Amino acid sequence: MVTVKFLLDAPASMVVAGGKRILTVSDLHIGLEYELQKLGFKVPSQSDEIARSLLSLLESAKPDVLIVLGDVKHEIKGLRREIRAEVEKVIKSLLDKVERMVIVMGNHDGSLKRLKIEGVEIYEASGFSIDGISFVHGNAWPKPELLTGDVLMMGHLHPSVPVPHGEKRVWIVYYLGKRARERAKKLLGVEFNIKKLIVHPAYNSYLGHSSLRKSSFQRSSPIFRRLVNPRKGYVYSLDGTFLGRFSLVSSSE
Repeated sequence: MVTVKFLLDAPASMVVAGGKRILTVSDLHIGLEYELQKLGFKVPSQSDEIARSLLSLLESAKPDVLIVLGDVKHEIKGLRREIRAEVEKVIKSLLDKVERMVIVMGNHDGSLKRLKIEGVEIYEASGFSIDGISFVHGNAWPKPELLTGDVLMMGHLHPSVPVPHGEKRVWIVYYLGKRARERAKKLLGVEFNIKKLIVHPAYNSYLGHSSLRKSSFQRSSPIFRRLVNPRKGYVYSLDGTFLGRFSLVSSSE
């Protein structure tokens, strides 16, 4: 029995699968502040705050497993010494709190392969699964075998809706049926059994969020470009409020 619950007022979910409690987060973008500093913004390092926030979640939720759905770091190319030190510091601070820590690499994470931190599992963006629930970043197709599970969780898209003076992060849930199965069979030649697709909000609150635009989702992810209509999703705020269908709350194209 697989269950997925969103943690209230946090961009994180609790998954129960394979007899384990699994905390999922996405898009930490450690080192984002270095790019903002280049643009003239005075933003202090956020790695300590990210670590403190995640530690607080781990202590309250008490998961067995922590999964990061990609974009652990922000800089796409390379792994500068200072950013590497911050990434390693955050990861090492979390390891003692869980039995298992897994990173699914995002499009910003290629150089993470150079990290040699004992106790961390690193998978390609095409993902991995636990007991019928599949975890991917979202910028690439999942491995074909992952499409036979019941639930697919992804990050990458940083979904948000506009509010006065800013944006607020949201979850998006898609319920998939016969049409998606037929399309996947024709497109990918695999038996498609995913019944629920969940798009994770970004964890880093300083990150530039992505408003709900069909064109943006299709441009950023092959899943939405070829398989799933972005406008069919159900949108929820971090406090659990149902905001409406994507097609009703989306930004103008």
